Amino acid sequence: MKIVIKCLTFIFIGLSFLQCQKGENDPQFSLLTRKQRLKGDWEIKSLEIKTPTKLEKIVDGYYVKYENDIFKDSVPVTYTVSFDNAGAYTMVQKIDYPSNYMNQGNESYSIETTNGGTWNFAGGDENYKTKSRLLLMPNKQEEVNSAIGVNVSIFIIEGNNAGQVWDIDKLANDELWLFYNVTYSDPISSEVSTATLKFNKK
Repeated sequence: MKIVIKCLTFIFIGLSFLQCQKGENDPQFSLLTRKQRLKGDWEIKSLEIKTPTKLEKIVDGYYVKYENDIFKDSVPVTYTVSFDNAGAYTMVQKIDYPSNYMNQGNESYSIETTNGGTWNFAGGDENYKTKSRLLLMPNKQEEVNSAIGVNVSIFIIEGNNAGQVWDIDKLANDELWLFYNVTYSDPISSEVSTATLKFNKK
């Protein structure tokens, strides 16, 4: 009888592991829950945002921008995001601009933007698996521009009822892949915007 119970236990555990795979590239087996895997500090590996007229990338630590297939800009950037168990997140992006940027005759400076808010898993309907999506609800944005000394612009969002939903393509112990594909339409036209972000855990 004990052998049967042990076998059933192993089968149950195995099925639990299989059920952890929500995203297309999720690991098939994990000893950690999705919340445990998401918790922590993540650093950007690559980013790509595309619209019909613009292309923005982060590659090898540089933010690169194109407009109408014409190269516009390339500057060093760091981009991190942190998630905690209580449901709060913080995103920090810092861009370093060189001296004489865009022929403006300026000294080098940096702009650091911090966004904070709450996060939760989404999904669980006929179109998306449970916890296969990530909902971010921003409530604060802070910007520091080193060119103007200790200058801080702070925006507080109260009673926010709109957020951003990302599809989770991969959530492993050390990798997080997010993407979205959105179509904006009006009576005379439509526009598709796509984004893919890949993070490594710090």
